[in-house]
Amino acid sequence: MRSVVLAVMPALLAGCSAAHPEPVPVPVPVPSSSPSPIPLEKIRGCDESTTMNLPGGVAAGPARFFALDIRLGEPAPGYSVPATGWTQLKVALFVQAGARVTISIPAEHRARARLLYLAGEDATTTFESCPGAAETAFPGGFAIAGPVCLPVDVAWAGQTARVTLGLLRGGC
Repeated sequence: MRSVVLAVMPALLAGCSAAHPEPVPVPVPVPSSSPSPIPLEKIRGCDESTTMNLPGGVAAGPARFFALDIRLGEPAPGYSVPATGWTQLKVALFVQAGARVTISIPAEHRARARLLYLAGEDATTTFESCPGAAETAFPGGFAIAGPVCLPVDVAWAGQTARVTLGLLRGGC
């Protein structure tokens, strides 16, 4: 048996030492100054929620928006704008118990604003609250191209409402 292994070993080693083809370079994505095309709708469920208890904010039906790094409806002249021109703002969304809520940026505002509640950028996202919780919190926010009074449509159980969020801008 030992002689068989020794006889086969040079053939195995020769196969291992054969030249390997050059690795194929993988293109690295280059960030653009404008957002990429966005899908129409994504769903975010209970397993993607977090625990937060923040009273206040701006409400529409069973949804409530609470800004974490700015004050909604107040100008923020000192807020830095990245070289891309797009600012990302943290705005938690709270959904009342038993509700399924869809939030959307109206088509005429999508060139200047995006939702950031899931990986990537969206125009519309649906949220499902967790059973047994008074409210379910979803971290995320918005990407905006400058200060804006942004209308956001909220739909739930056959009803709709529009709320305007002052993002880095007052007087909305």
